[in-house]
Amino acid sequence: MKKFFKKLFIYLRIFISIALLCIILVYSYNYLNKKFIGQLPKQAATGFKAMPENDMDVVVIGSSHAQYSFMPGLFYEETGLYSYVMASQCQPIPVSYQILREVLKTQNPRLIILEIFTATPLKSMCEADSCYVAAQSLLTGDEKMEVLSYLPEDKAEEYIEKTEETYNDFLTNHNMWKDLEDFSFLLPDGKESESEKIIDYSLGYVYQDGFYEIPTNYWHLKTHYDIPQVELEAEDLEALNNIYELCQENNIELLLYKTPMDSIDALNQAYRYEVWKWADERNIKYVDFVEMTKELSYYMWIHSDSFHANISGAGIMTNYLANYIKDNNYNFNHHSIEEIDDVYSACGQDNAYGILIFEHLPETYLKILSDGYEGYLYIKYQANNIGLNGTLLSLINKLGFKNFDGQNTYYAYARNGELVKADNKEIINNSNFEIKINEEGLFIDNENRNENNAYLTIAYINDNDQVIVKNINLKTAFDMGMNNYDRD
Repeated sequence: MKKFFKKLFIYLRIFISIALLCIILVYSYNYLNKKFIGQLPKQAATGFKAMPENDMDVVVIGSSHAQYSFMPGLFYEETGLYSYVMASQCQPIPVSYQILREVLKTQNPRLIILEIFTATPLKSMCEADSCYVAAQSLLTGDEKMEVLSYLPEDKAEEYIEKTEETYNDFLTNHNMWKDLEDFSFLLPDGKESESEKIIDYSLGYVYQDGFYEIPTNYWHLKTHYDIPQVELEAEDLEALNNIYELCQENNIELLLYKTPMDSIDALNQAYRYEVWKWADERNIKYVDFVEMTKELSYYMWIHSDSFHANISGAGIMTNYLANYIKDNNYNFNHHSIEEIDDVYSACGQDNAYGILIFEHLPETYLKILSDGYEGYLYIKYQANNIGLNGTLLSLINKLGFKNFDGQNTYYAYARNGELVKADNKEIINNSNFEIKINEEGLFIDNENRNENNAYLTIAYINDNDQVIVKNINLKTAFDMGMNNYDRD
């Protein structure tokens, strides 16, 4: 009997030793794999992978409509939150689920914004292998392999062969020790190598020019009233449920939206409504920009190419989403990082400059700026018999010019929404350019930018040294020389 227990004890010791060894190997493998993620070659540590871990407040996923419609820089100016667009060309809803899984590897956002174009039949115009090829470049590990499996078998094998060698960060880079001078990143509190990371200053937004001249053919979208009964495709419904459940598991809010575009017939409207019905059943909020084009002064062929939003259209939608999120009291645990703030600030100021170039309706661009801007704003207002409408007066006050009454001559400048100086005789500031405002004009480096003797001139000069001047026609409430969008 003693021999039996002695053998049993030996076997148990062997079993426990093997189990402990396996645990140590698995833990070490996972630990090293995580540590080596930060040591990837530059080309693999760009964009979203380069962002500090667990500091994204909002992540946007979906098709190229999300890429063209959401501006993280402008969103930061208006909310102070970090966001990133993890969208891709024609991203199918099942792929969006894999993107969300990828996001959660390094980030813990409090809000996911899902653009839902590919839940409608219009996705057939771009259904191709590129839907998956474009998305897989954003993914790693099992999520990448899952998306590649959606491709035809022969093409999937081709990409998998290319991917297998880089499937695992540790296995791929375990020999890089020969080129490393600092191994401190392997310690428990060791930081990843920041020198190898390249932040994409677009933050996932895809820029598209607006129109320098207002096109002659433009319109709002219409709503169809006789729509058919439809059901979401099974794979889309399953993916939406998976996205919702994964958000629930991680205490993440989900917000849906759809951008304006042409070709939305009654059938496609019915599918969009079916997504909204699905959302209503789960108390998920959504924003239907398709039905808000008139409300937001958003026009086809002015704010988009009829398919994707241009920069002025993206400004309108980002501004609306920023205010929607603030108004609906979403909870964020934002952590500010100085170098990341600098990226978002520079990007946001560039966004604001681009919007001002192409948007010619003061009520639109002053609304966007009034919700948050960085840089200098200068105003020259000459007393006149036309006056200023109440909306413009309110927006100018909100820009930082709280003592502006729209009746008396007023020269002033503000920085970051705070009034610096106001006078009715002359204003001079030499912070980044030589600025002088008086009854003779608004001068920037001795050049008078008060064109056509406009009674109201506003200049925006940001910290990127970008300058844009808007001369406003008080009779039309439009930029000087531009016709009203709603002209007959």
